[in-house]
Amino acid sequence: MKKLLFLIGICIVVMSACRSTSNDKKEDITHTPTETTSELAVDSSAAIVDSSLTATNTEEEEMATTDDTTTNEKADVGDSKKTASTTEKKPEKVTKAAAAAPAAPKASTPKPKSPEKSRLTADNSAPKSRNTSATSAPKSRNNSSNVSTKPASSSASNTPPKPKATPPAPKKEAPPKPAPAPPKPKAPSLDGFFKQTDSFLKKHVRNGLVAYSAIKSNPAELNALIKQVETANLSSANSVTKQAFYINAYNLLVVKSIIDNNIPASPLDVSGFFKSKPHKVAGKSTTLDKLEKTTLFGLKKDARFHFAVVCAAVGCPRLENFAYMPNKLNSQLDKQTKRAVNDATFTQVNKKKKTVYLSKIFEWYSGDFGDLLTFVNKYRSEKIPEKYKVDFYEYNWKTNKQ
Repeated sequence: MKKLLFLIGICIVVMSACRSTSNDKKEDITHTPTETTSELAVDSSAAIVDSSLTATNTEEEEMATTDDTTTNEKADVGDSKKTASTTEKKPEKVTKAAAAAPAAPKASTPKPKSPEKSRLTADNSAPKSRNTSATSAPKSRNNSSNVSTKPASSSASNTPPKPKATPPAPKKEAPPKPAPAPPKPKAPSLDGFFKQTDSFLKKHVRNGLVAYSAIKSNPAELNALIKQVETANLSSANSVTKQAFYINAYNLLVVKSIIDNNIPASPLDVSGFFKSKPHKVAGKSTTLDKLEKTTLFGLKKDARFHFAVVCAAVGCPRLENFAYMPNKLNSQLDKQTKRAVNDATFTQVNKKKKTVYLSKIFEWYSGDFGDLLTFVNKYRSEKIPEKYKVDFYEYNWKTNKQ
């Protein structure tokens, strides 16, 4: 009897186990459409999320209002919540069915789950992760859109207004230009002076001697030349022109001084004839001595000048009957120097004594000549031997009158 009851109990347990198995299969079959529907809902939810992302990008480009963005966020959150609740209900049904089934005896081996259940579990876990990522994506996208929108509005509102353009200041009229200064009058040409001097000397000089008496009887021409000497403007004259002018001025002032002093027997008879008697040359006061040594030699240290300026004495180099011209000055100085050093009365050579006797001019102005024999031989036709001695004869201060 006990064995019979034991067998009946075993059958009852086996039958109940079979029923529970069949019920599980029915539930699986019943739930399968639901799961499929859930999967479709999840897919549609994902599509909604993707569309919301596209809408958000469009809103950023078109700078849509904040209210539209907030509405999309609420819709996305609501869809994600529905999907999550659907996913969470499925495991509860499976758990209730498992609890209703009686516990199987320890000896019985548990049946493996059907492939459909395992697929259900995998599908249920997949939507969760997808929904989570889909839900978090719009939030981050919306946050970034909000961040990028706000600074733009704040920067626009904080931009200071552009200052109004100030009207251009009225142009100041330039003061009238001062009238140009009148051109400085050109210095009168010295050509007339040189020509008139040349004409005067040709009339009154012969062989180095001057017709002082004739000049004294008719001094107008000489006085006119002296006036030009006194008022000459040399500001635009070059050095050569000035040299020629000062040589002629010196010779004319010597003639004038001899006449003014009643034609003395010697210029030395007139006190201060060379060193103190004042003369006016080119607007400046000077003396004959200064005119020669300072003014003329101040322009150029040329020893040939000593043979062109004449001191009204017979012992001086002869006064020529022509004026010194700027365009001929160099050749005229050479000619006058050659005449002096080749004149036997001016340069005296004693071959027996092997001595050359020179004018006192070479002694007085030896510094201007350098080595005397060298200078003389430079312009002399018959050269003097270098072994000859150099000496100086007495100077003849007699006035060089005709």
